[in-house]
Amino acid sequence: STFILLCLLTYSYPSNAQQTKKPQLEVTGSMDFALYDGYPLWGVGSHLKLLLPVGKKNNALVATLGIDRLYEDLDYDAYSYTFALTSIGYRKNLKSAFIEPKAGFGINMEGRHENFCGFIGIEPGIQKRKFSFSIDYRFITSDGLAYGEHFHTFAIRIGYKIPENK
Repeated sequence: STFILLCLLTYSYPSNAQQTKKPQLEVTGSMDFALYDGYPLWGVGSHLKLLLPVGKKNNALVATLGIDRLYEDLDYDAYSYTFALTSIGYRKNLKSAFIEPKAGFGINMEGRHENFCGFIGIEPGIQKRKFSFSIDYRFITSDGLAYGEHFHTFAIRIGYKIPENK
């Protein structure tokens, strides 16, 4: 997470480097669905993405900071799992569509317990001007790969690229 924060700070200031494309920030919100030991969960999430252009096309390295909260029931005081995650990925653009494989780590806050967690995932979507629409799948393991808790999460995401200040 320190590396991602450093990237966000470094690329938020203008540089003198000769680049045809500048880094962009994208904010996303999501409606999440998950399976945990066969039990369905629902939730919401929000993420901040830093897209660093790579190559001549609109492909980008993606650094993400985000929070997702999953609930066991449709009730305000239902038992919940909160994931604070960072990730690194690569966005491959195919005309107006994209695919973004990623991997990351973070903290799973469950009740009063905090566990280290890691994940791998993939996010296919479409880009329309400043907006993106995608479906994100992540396999999250918390408190150990072999004997820990495993979550399969699916998110319907809507994102918005923050315009540059001129």
